[in-house]
Amino acid sequence: MGPIVVLGAHDATVDVDVERLRADFNRKHYLRLPGLIAPELLERVLNAVDVAEFDVELSDTFFLDHSISPDASPVPLLHLLVNCEPLFRFVGAVTGCPRVRSFSGRVFRIVAGSPDHLEWHRDLDHDRFVALSLSLARTPCVGGALSLRRTGTEDSVSIANPRAGDAVLFRVDPRFEHRVEPVLSGPPRVAFSGWFSPRPFSDALRQRAAGDPG
Repeated sequence: MGPIVVLGAHDATVDVDVERLRADFNRKHYLRLPGLIAPELLERVLNAVDVAEFDVELSDTFFLDHSISPDASPVPLLHLLVNCEPLFRFVGAVTGCPRVRSFSGRVFRIVAGSPDHLEWHRDLDHDRFVALSLSLARTPCVGGALSLRRTGTEDSVSIANPRAGDAVLFRVDPRFEHRVEPVLSGPPRVAFSGWFSPRPFSDALRQRAAGDPG
């Protein structure tokens, strides 16, 4: 499948049958977005990730990971790319969510053989209604797949690690929870992950700058 949405330097290009994708999202509660970042920008982002310091340690009862500072490259560029009106309209149309006004995320990694982990959770805080996970790993790791399941059940769906620049859009809802499966070997799992929200862009980034791990 070719790109559905492509985020470029100046705008986003959307070439899609929205009705078909809405039905797909309502059935599976997630949607793959291959090639979300335009190739010339993706290489710039990956180069920045290659030299970035993952020196912000975040932890809670269900996760431990290390992320890039919100002010360090390429996090501001990624926020600039994703916070665009064509993508907001697309996400709203496909997911049926109310008006989307912002996206707030962070670049983090999970390393094989380390204490890093991200267990089952639901991300229900701060008016979040749809999540996005964008792969920023040049080489996929072994393990580390995104898993989705209905809350309180054991049956889950594993979404294999996408290529760099590919993304997964998935539902945030009390009925569902998600996790990242353990990274077993290979390079770290690196992703830009966060949430679409009805709050203005500036408010979402103020929350992120305040150190809320999500």
